[in-house]
Amino acid sequence: MPPKKELPQLGQRLRDLRLRLGLTQEQLAERANLHYSYIGQVERGEKTPSLRALKRLAKAMHTSVDFFLEEQSPYDPQVDSLRRELLALVSECPAQDLELIVTFVRLLTLHLRQIRSPVQEV
Repeated sequence: MPPKKELPQLGQRLRDLRLRLGLTQEQLAERANLHYSYIGQVERGEKTPSLRALKRLAKAMHTSVDFFLEEQSPYDPQVDSLRRELLALVSECPAQDLELIVTFVRLLTLHLRQIRSPVQEV
């Protein structure tokens, strides 16, 4: 579990994402199979969510447990929205398709890095 001082940050991230998704505490609780009062307690930093509860919340909100726990740079709603959309798009792809998608993304990101910082000739 994260240290006590990080609980308000975790709760704030939970609340921010819930609101961006347009969900009430009750709706999120139903999706995550948790009690709505528990959602409020976590958001206020009064309760420490278990790993099981974090997994349920992350799944219900189409994000990862890392989103709630990792040290992050300032939140960028556009980037987060695009990441969630990408995850949603590939979440039900068969393994064979995922391999192709990952290969394509690797090649594309390599190409974009080369374009953005071309090697200077000597």
